[in-house]
Amino acid sequence: MAAAAIDREYEGQGRPRKKKFPQTSNPSHYQFALWSYEDGKRIAVPVGGVRSDKRAEYPLISTTIMNEGTRTETLIWLHFDLDFKRADKKWIRDGKMDWPTIGATLTEDVPMFLRYLAYVVRSSGGKGLSLVLAISPLELIDETGDVQKLAFKVQNMVIRILSYNGMGADEGARGLKRLMPNMLRSDRVLDQAEFVQQMIQKRRPRVLQNLLYALRFHPALRSQNKQDRDDILWPDTRVEKPLARLYADLLDSVGPWGTEQMRAREIMARYGISKNTVYKLLANPPKWLGVERLIAEGIRLTIRPDRSLTDRAYTLIETRTSSNRQLPRIWTIESPENVRAGERNQWLVSLIVCCKKKGFGQVETRAALSRIITRVPGWQKSQSLTRGLSSILRSLYHHRSSLKGTLPDLELPGWLIEALQPRK
Repeated sequence: MAAAAIDREYEGQGRPRKKKFPQTSNPSHYQFALWSYEDGKRIAVPVGGVRSDKRAEYPLISTTIMNEGTRTETLIWLHFDLDFKRADKKWIRDGKMDWPTIGATLTEDVPMFLRYLAYVVRSSGGKGLSLVLAISPLELIDETGDVQKLAFKVQNMVIRILSYNGMGADEGARGLKRLMPNMLRSDRVLDQAEFVQQMIQKRRPRVLQNLLYALRFHPALRSQNKQDRDDILWPDTRVEKPLARLYADLLDSVGPWGTEQMRAREIMARYGISKNTVYKLLANPPKWLGVERLIAEGIRLTIRPDRSLTDRAYTLIETRTSSNRQLPRIWTIESPENVRAGERNQWLVSLIVCCKKKGFGQVETRAALSRIITRVPGWQKSQSLTRGLSSILRSLYHHRSSLKGTLPDLELPGWLIEALQPRK
């Protein structure tokens, strides 16, 4: 967008005001920071004014500038940190977070945010991103307390939206006065729109108010009952793990939209869920569970699976299976001939986790499973051992990928070792 167009767009949204920070570039009114090392740890040490020809040598810069006359600070940027380790894989390319992909998504999802985005800078580690949002200069004094609260609110909204999209927003990187990667270092800048910042400082548009108004209806900000969330099995994490077994067992025994009759006490005994929780579950079931009460015959349960919920269920089961710190010398897994109905899903998950911990890849494990599962009694009736095998395998190898090969000395049953041997 041309500067003239932005000038027309912002016209009438605020009057130009006299700037309170100095115009000279020597020394700079920006606040820089250098890396220092104490006890082997790297910390940032802020410094004062820096000559214009020396600014690029400093790795970090503050979101505020120093007012030489009053010795107060003025906020001119809001900073958002996208962490490589927290981001979904779809935003990663060549071992780094890919800004073109992220920027294209944000352009469609939150165009108002992109309108005020001044810089996109590569993080200090070289893999993450730093998004720098330009705002109308805000002096951090007591008289502007209400506007500062508004800035905090907008910052929290944007962080929630970035996290909602799986972009790895650092939840802890909050606050108005922060250090961020230095956008004056040209080798670190991926995208910049200096004319946006210049026009904002000239015209003083109500950036915070405009963002608050534009983002308030975003799905990430909707007040949502945990019971209605589509990405969890149950709002209480202590109950969600046993319900993951219920979900997987129903998917294994009756398949999608199949029904199975059970009594409340059976659910309590089999999955270790308290009486009150079972009554809550049956009275107000989650979306994935259909409940029909039968006169004197118990309850008819229907599984309504979703791919994301299936992945979550198997992840929780895997976490539970591999949580014991003291593992047996030989991983205890029933031989295929001894697996009974109702145990097949848990047996399959344990088998995959065992192969992964030993260091076998997904292809090798699948080849071995295809030879083993046909020995399980009634395997043709099991959704997990037939149509669901591929999705379970992908889910368990996709999540917790760091566990692969963590127990290379683990001894496996002989029948499993034989199945894992490559065929000639």
